[in-house]
Amino acid sequence: MIVPIASLFLAPGLWPAIIVVLAFQVRRSLLPKKEDAAYVKTFLAFALWALATGALSGEWQVFLASFVVPGMYALTVFLIAYCKEEETIRRILYYGYVFGILAAFIGIGIELFDIGKEPSFWRLFFGIADLKPTPETEGRLAATFFNANVAATFLGALLMTGIFFIGESRGRRRLYYCLGQGVLLAALLMTGSRGALLGVFIGFFFYFLGKRNKWLTLTTALVCAVWLFLMLTLPQVFSRGELLLSDFSIRQNIWLNSIQLIQMRPVFGWGYAGTYFLDSGVYTYLKVFHPTISS
Repeated sequence: MIVPIASLFLAPGLWPAIIVVLAFQVRRSLLPKKEDAAYVKTFLAFALWALATGALSGEWQVFLASFVVPGMYALTVFLIAYCKEEETIRRILYYGYVFGILAAFIGIGIELFDIGKEPSFWRLFFGIADLKPTPETEGRLAATFFNANVAATFLGALLMTGIFFIGESRGRRRLYYCLGQGVLLAALLMTGSRGALLGVFIGFFFYFLGKRNKWLTLTTALVCAVWLFLMLTLPQVFSRGELLLSDFSIRQNIWLNSIQLIQMRPVFGWGYAGTYFLDSGVYTYLKVFHPTISS
């Protein structure tokens, strides 16, 4: 079961098949049986509500994406019940790390060789085309995650995972992890996501702080400070670094627009990833990179 879960890094189009497998596994062995009528009714109501939000959006992509919501529930319950031993958790982290590096390679290859991003079926299946292409999405690596910021979030989390593995490995294996970290960092920089990059530095700081390694903690803080300075002074090298100081005002506008969206549809919301398809009269601010997925 670990390999199908980890393969989500490579092909979002596999979601329907994996959801069916997980739902069967969860229903068979992990959740209350059919005699627990209250539980069954609650879950069905939750699943139908998620699908209703997608259907009311009027977009078939949003309706299909709404299956992810009950699917994520099944995946979460399965992992909670499955990960009872430390070795199992390590295996999941390892396979996720390996598949994440493959996804990073795919994204880097797409950008380096200027492969077109037309939203054909096979490109959408593997996540290497934006759900709603716009001029803003050009030149930013999305790997296999549909979205540059989503890719950056996963890549940043995988970098943290790699630090854990490097600390536990020796010799040639440690070298392999270091090479993997280089691939992930290169892909992260190509996403142009400033927030994810800063989040990685903050994550490293608290990781080493929790390990009570004062030298690595101080080194991380110093590297973060130098990196921020370079982003501000060398935007031609560090993608979009000149916009760093405007991040707070940008995000304030995103939050205000999101509140307006909730007020417009407080019950059913806009569907999972529904703001990708809203016109400028409804959602006016960076909807491709910063959508509210539902309300």
